[in-house]
Amino acid sequence: MRPDNAALRALRQGMAQVECIEGTRITTRTRRRPQQELLERLARCEELLKQQKQETSSTNSPMNQSPQPRGTDESASEPVPVEESQTRVKPKSTGGKMVNDKGKVQFMDSQAWVNIHEEIHAIKELIETDEPGESSVFGSESSANDDVLFSEAFPTRSVEDLRPEPIHTFKLWQIFVARVNPIVKVIHVPTVQSQVMSASTDFNSIPLRSQALLFAIFAMSVLSLTKDEALEILGSSRDDYLRRLHVGTKTALAKLDFLNNYDMVVLQTLLLYFFSLENTYNSHATWILGGLIVRLAQKMGYHRDGETLGLTPYETEMRRRIWWQIVLQDSKNALVSGLSHSMLLKNWDTKMPQNVNDVDLFPGSSEPIYPREGPTEMGFCLYSYHLAKFLTDAESLYDRESTNPWDDDDLLLLPLTQRNKQLVERLENSLNELEERHIDAYAGNIHVFSLALRPTLVAKMREMTIPMRQQPEWGTEIFNKKDNLFKTVMIGGDVLRNIYEVSIQTGFVWFVKHHFRLDVLAFLTAQLCQRPIGTLTDRGWGFVETVYSFEDQLLDVTQRPFAQQAKLVVKAWDVRQRVHAQAGTVLETPGFVRRLEEALGTPSTRAVEPVGSPHRTEETEADQSLESAFDVLGSDWQALPDIDYSQGQAGPGFYGNEFGPFY
Repeated sequence: MRPDNAALRALRQGMAQVECIEGTRITTRTRRRPQQELLERLARCEELLKQQKQETSSTNSPMNQSPQPRGTDESASEPVPVEESQTRVKPKSTGGKMVNDKGKVQFMDSQAWVNIHEEIHAIKELIETDEPGESSVFGSESSANDDVLFSEAFPTRSVEDLRPEPIHTFKLWQIFVARVNPIVKVIHVPTVQSQVMSASTDFNSIPLRSQALLFAIFAMSVLSLTKDEALEILGSSRDDYLRRLHVGTKTALAKLDFLNNYDMVVLQTLLLYFFSLENTYNSHATWILGGLIVRLAQKMGYHRDGETLGLTPYETEMRRRIWWQIVLQDSKNALVSGLSHSMLLKNWDTKMPQNVNDVDLFPGSSEPIYPREGPTEMGFCLYSYHLAKFLTDAESLYDRESTNPWDDDDLLLLPLTQRNKQLVERLENSLNELEERHIDAYAGNIHVFSLALRPTLVAKMREMTIPMRQQPEWGTEIFNKKDNLFKTVMIGGDVLRNIYEVSIQTGFVWFVKHHFRLDVLAFLTAQLCQRPIGTLTDRGWGFVETVYSFEDQLLDVTQRPFAQQAKLVVKAWDVRQRVHAQAGTVLETPGFVRRLEEALGTPSTRAVEPVGSPHRTEETEADQSLESAFDVLGSDWQALPDIDYSQGQAGPGFYGNEFGPFY
């Protein structure tokens, strides 16, 4: 019951009559007496009560009453008690959750991301040690790059000492053209090549904005090198050289005052620079800072097609390439940050880039550009653009009001599932048509690489449209959405070895490794601790073995994250081996597990009690938010908090982006 004004006045009078007994005088700072402070608070309460009374009277006045519709039953207009109205009206689902991430509250509306985030907190004890302050394999987002763009120190630095040596300039350019440009085509190679030639003799002879672009280009080139290649070509550590080029990019941009002097070259620089930072920087901050690129592009009208703006064919085509790369990267960064979609405005009409080579584009020419039939250097990028279109189309089909993706009932998700199946079929048809017209294995390495990725992408998306209760393993190995997630993260893993091998042969393994995340690998391995037997478990161990076959840095247990992951693998294998031994089956320890045991100095007798039944994992509070049977925007494309690359945590895991767990 609320105290009325009379009660408050009585309380004040009673306090005023309290006899004060003087105590021992203590020298201290002057402050208000407790009685005075309390009286002031009571006075404030009185004032608030008066305001509340006035507001209540105003709200209940006849002028503020909504007119009742004609023909309404009189009883329907009777006021409903507050408690009853609260029980009758259910708040609408927000379609997201607030997640506490290392003391920071983050909004996430991706079901898989939230679920894995919660699951990680539930299974951390499987790998944590008793050493205080020891880092965890589940991610420690770095603040080492907090000066990613905005620092007072950069405008005062000189770019002269940061530029590559002249002997390296053209070599890095050749590497970019061969390994990076086919993946991320945001520059016009003939135009930039003339600037590279000038920079190789006198770096200061080219404009400052062009210097910034070359720094970003060279950073991508170094990113595509292995550590051994970097030492052989550059005579330097790969990470040290990359850090130097990042500083050069930031310094040139700061000197340019790019927020006030932006153009196409600045956008190209920022796109390449942020791409090179992926997996080395806080994923949430990467998405936020990526919004800067979106805003700059929109300010320059890149969201409107150049034909409608009366621009030249060259500028129109380059703007299309840049805009669609922005859409792709922003969508990817949003998903990695735990959001279900990019949140890009829908009022853009920029057409998809055409199937043309750079030699078909001439700066300043007014001649129209016609797409080529057959393969071009745009092959892989056209795949990416179709994927970006798929993401934007999926966002428009996703209706939060009609379907709650957090629901456990597959029947309620049936409309969404049907729409997603249609969407995947549309994607598959467009990719098949693209492949028939413009992709040819004899046209170069990028086409071979593209052909290897497409079947896995489509198979993954198709299997994810199958509702949980229609999965072949339902009732035997899949009992809840936690089990279904375990299968989801392995979809495509059966052909992972082929992806690695093809990427090595074609020179694009850097791209595969660049999107590899340790966090999700740790999640899968921790799940194997709880699932020692079963067909899904067999597939999971095949996946882990493939990863260790190609990601050899995981064997370096001198780095804490890799040591933590190694301990988790050993624990999971001990559980599996013991359960099989109880069933009378002897398992041979895989070579990579033996190597991890030797590196850790840990015999295979270390065992962890399996959690739950060997066949079934019970649902816990941490599993209440598992993803739907298929969330086209969230189930598969998510990843977890970043690994600190600067501390040696080289971003392996699944490739939680646009092409599933391997890309």
